[in-house]
Amino acid sequence: MNLKDIEKTSLIPYKEALSIQSQLVSDVYVGKAIAHQLFKVLDSCTSAKFLSANQIGIDFSVGVINIREPLYFINPKIIDTFGMQFEYIEGDNSLPGEIIETMRFGRILVSALNFKNPIWFGVKQEQTHLLYADKIARTHPVVEECVAIQHMIDNLNGISVYDRNCEYSYKNKIEHHRNEIVTLTKDNETMKIKYKKAKSFIDDGWTIKN
Repeated sequence: MNLKDIEKTSLIPYKEALSIQSQLVSDVYVGKAIAHQLFKVLDSCTSAKFLSANQIGIDFSVGVINIREPLYFINPKIIDTFGMQFEYIEGDNSLPGEIIETMRFGRILVSALNFKNPIWFGVKQEQTHLLYADKIARTHPVVEECVAIQHMIDNLNGISVYDRNCEYSYKNKIEHHRNEIVTLTKDNETMKIKYKKAKSFIDDGWTIKN
């Protein structure tokens, strides 16, 4: 998809959206253009709070949210978490009418191409009570924003909201994008390859060098 096609986008079904594996964006101006269109679509979805590019058929790792303020993320990645996970009730604008119970982190550290440095989102130490109070308290904007970012990044990585109904680790599940170049090592040999092509080598005894 080129930039001229971006203006023609609209929401697509959830399963179809998650089948689109998001490519990393190399040009921040392309990412901004995609984010601009995402905000336009988000504004037309009255109950939606976030949107990922693959939800409108765009094969790039870009997402937007609008809860406390409009924010956009180019190549977002959760690189650290803080505190215990908690139960949350979620919906998705590509799953109209459905409600899913998930487990989420209350505080996450996110990196993105458009961030100068990684940014923490979610509850601070003095706000952790919000995660374990009644459901009304869990709709606090700080909690809602943190969950929305996790959901949006999951979408970009092809991870279903239904997969988040038990405890998990972002470090284990979202370490590399499909088109990210990784370094494999085996018996003092190394090679560089796209992550999506690495599985057969890993099965053959190669490991990813961190």
